[in-house]
Amino acid sequence: SFAGTQALTGGSFELSGGSIHALLGGNGSGKSTMIKILAGVYDADDGQLELRGERLDARAMTPTRARAMGLRFVHQQQAIFPELTVAENLAIGHGFQTGRGGRIRWRTIRRRSREVLDRFHIDADPSLDLGELSPSQQAMVAIARALQDQEGEHESVLVLDEPTASLPASEVDLLLSALKRYAADGQTILYVTHRLREVLQVADRA
Repeated sequence: SFAGTQALTGGSFELSGGSIHALLGGNGSGKSTMIKILAGVYDADDGQLELRGERLDARAMTPTRARAMGLRFVHQQQAIFPELTVAENLAIGHGFQTGRGGRIRWRTIRRRSREVLDRFHIDADPSLDLGELSPSQQAMVAIARALQDQEGEHESVLVLDEPTASLPASEVDLLLSALKRYAADGQTILYVTHRLREVLQVADRA
């Protein structure tokens, strides 16, 4: 609740591994509030979270705890940097490797970026500015940045908040196809949207 206004109450859902679960509702229904509680951005008034047998009071969620529990987020405002290269955008989420004298090891960063792009089936040159890619490719880079540090294969839960909101219609299907491919490979995805056509295209459960 915010200053006496109840933004979210009684919300509950379960996720199955390797599936796409749509969390849907109209504007103002509490979807983003739920996500920000999970991310530790908003303080919950009450509630429980259980992930792979680990239970936590929702009031104790912080960004650090959310990450430690394997929750990875791509928010509606994706915090990508079109004027930086693809490799630099990925490194922002991982860290810039440095060598002697604190110099950035650009060759290592570009090589690692190429590996991440290949892993997520993104056809892009790490040395290109991100802004040169299509909108759907930029969204996929944001997703790859969130998931790139998984220690085990598909161990995290990817939470996408309205990922197609800023995409032109011609780009939406490209992103949805990529998400279906990631889920088929074992990635668990929570897909937040109010667009029913997208739910029918990609969701295993809503």
